[in-house]
Amino acid sequence: MSLSDWNTPIESDDSGTSFHLYALGAANSDADASAERTTDPDAVFYVKLSDMRAVFQFQRGTGTTGTDTVAAVFDASSDIRYYVFRKYWPTALNLNPAHAMLDRNESTGMLTPGASATAFSADKSLVKHDFIRYIALHLFNTIHGVDLFRNEEDLRENLAYYGEVARVGIMSVLDTVGTMSANITMSVDGSGNRYSTNEDTTITNISRELMRQISLSASGRLVAIDASGGDGGIIQSVPLTENDTLNFKVVMEASPGQHALTNVAVIPARTYNIKLIMKSSVSGVYANTPATDSALFPNGYPYAANVYDISASNASVASSVYADGSPPAPIPLLRYGYQGWYYTNSASWVNPAPSVRNKINWYILPNTATSTVGDLRYIRLNLHLFSSVSTPFLTVYTKATGSGDAGGWYKSKRVYVVANAASLSNNNSYCVYMNWNGYSVAPFTVAHTNVALSLTMVSGGAVGEFGSGEVLFAYSIGTDSGAAPGNVEFILSGAVVGEGSGGGTEKEYGYIPV
Repeated sequence: MSLSDWNTPIESDDSGTSFHLYALGAANSDADASAERTTDPDAVFYVKLSDMRAVFQFQRGTGTTGTDTVAAVFDASSDIRYYVFRKYWPTALNLNPAHAMLDRNESTGMLTPGASATAFSADKSLVKHDFIRYIALHLFNTIHGVDLFRNEEDLRENLAYYGEVARVGIMSVLDTVGTMSANITMSVDGSGNRYSTNEDTTITNISRELMRQISLSASGRLVAIDASGGDGGIIQSVPLTENDTLNFKVVMEASPGQHALTNVAVIPARTYNIKLIMKSSVSGVYANTPATDSALFPNGYPYAANVYDISASNASVASSVYADGSPPAPIPLLRYGYQGWYYTNSASWVNPAPSVRNKINWYILPNTATSTVGDLRYIRLNLHLFSSVSTPFLTVYTKATGSGDAGGWYKSKRVYVVANAASLSNNNSYCVYMNWNGYSVAPFTVAHTNVALSLTMVSGGAVGEFGSGEVLFAYSIGTDSGAAPGNVEFILSGAVVGEGSGGGTEKEYGYIPV
């Protein structure tokens, strides 16, 4: 699977404007050239208009007063600024293109047995299902040839994985041009936000690209901004409106030599146009279809119910997470490039409040109030280590019962540490994970190296019986309060918790920086 950028014209009508995000694709490839452009499908995700307006913003400098915004976006000397607030992109807004929908009114081109576009249920009408049928059509001359595949489940998960790779690529583009970009050539405003100007004429200057497309297809929106007087010194949203559509292309290819299975011609690549349609609400008829048949990526679609953000700026929520330990620290400019909660035990951070800031205890609740030790399946912590000398560890507590409790406020606990700390290195991203009760699947976390946890051998690491029937109280991500200053430094971007027998439940948490 690859992403592609085609020079498709801007489309505009009363129901919204269609914008094309060429930055979210790679240069045209051989696969792109062979794709059936005239017949390939349009797949849909519904996204919240409020999210898009929060992420893509701009600022007219006070020096441009008197110059209309339409002119300013094309004026190389204008002091207009373009912002991409990546931290406002919700963790739940998961754009795995393999799970885009092909059965909606705005969709086109899904392969069906006949004229009806509703021949398949919604949860079987995603891009990955269509592509498998496409392969079957070429191999067996019928989409029902899918029934002949003995590895259909593996094919679906493989497509979901490569969709996840594409999603991570999209987020990487936003990180690269975002307000917390690691690109030191970008300018920085007084609040520490990196921004772009008209000097950056590349397609990765996404907010500029949107503003220029608006000026060509819906210039009245920019004229209205000028008329309201909002044209000097205010950071404001790019004027996107309901039913606007952001588009990017995804190219899917059959495995090399797959056509030889039935001695047919080489199977052409199939290109999907992924449409992000902006809505004030994404419930009801505008709810996205859950990926019910993906064990590896069950939350791999927009606004999955089991995905939550924990914002460091929301004091009432964040304080219950960091509780008796250090809150996340502001990410310094030199550590930009990875989103999440930042912690360091540097003297400059710890010394103002040493009894609190010398360690973290960041808590995660069990997936249900009745989850037990026997329900434990896995936990995955996605983080970037700036220092590998002293790394975070995991503690699992069970709920006190008032009888046989090993701790004053818990019944039992187990502490898990990195099994092979010597394999870690500074300035790298890792998925630190622990599996329990026979669960053996390793994480598929793109752009992160897997690192297993194991039960610590240090005294106090195994307290109480930790019996299978004990009710879980909390997971805690901790650090060593005795580590030398500067030896603990990392950013935690997310956590995934799996519990329960069978399919169980999975909850995902995103940590939004200060």
